[in-house]
Amino acid sequence: MQHGKKSARGRRARMRLIEKTWPNLIARLRDDLGRGGYVTDDLLDAIAVLWSTIRFAQRSHESFPDKPEFDTRALPMRIVG
Repeated sequence: MQHGKKSARGRRARMRLIEKTWPNLIARLRDDLGRGGYVTDDLLDAIAVLWSTIRFAQRSHESFPDKPEFDTRALPMRIVG
């Protein structure tokens, strides 16, 4: 993403992508959750986790980098999405 999630431009860009994939999802979640107890970037984070989880379950995810380094506990240092 070109802009951070806390900036107005970054939020709008993320919300447009979400609307393309899941129309009205943000509005429905806001209706269900109410307006308090969270901020918009928390909601965007939760939707990003949902998207990543679905991609992982469908085996359509990607890993960056292709050949990650490993940390001291032998865990791969990578981003999966």
